[in-house]
Amino acid sequence: MNKDEYGFIVFCKLILLSWVFVWAGAVADEEFHPKVKPIKQQYCFTKIIITTKGDTVTKEEKLICADGRKNFDEPGYWELFSEFYYRDTNAPSYCRYYDRPNHAFKTPGKACLTKSGDWEVQ
Repeated sequence: MNKDEYGFIVFCKLILLSWVFVWAGAVADEEFHPKVKPIKQQYCFTKIIITTKGDTVTKEEKLICADGRKNFDEPGYWELFSEFYYRDTNAPSYCRYYDRPNHAFKTPGKACLTKSGDWEVQ
């Protein structure tokens, strides 16, 4: 085998490997770190705090979520906001517009906050 054939074989192997990596990345599912837990479309992680007082060492685990919650059963920011906003029966819907770059006409979408604190696409 001469240098040209060897170079061609190495080139083909590199192309094949790069194609395999690109294909595997496109097919792969979303992976979570073991400490990250998806909760109602929010991501939470467990923070471990170790403190020492004198001869005592204490280990404390706290759950911290992306929306500011500290426990599973606490209401999130939008649940509290919707409870405050919709306390009056005459309140109009709280809506926001968002970009839709993949839409055929590039028009913005509209999402409104429900009374339970969930966002609903209109």
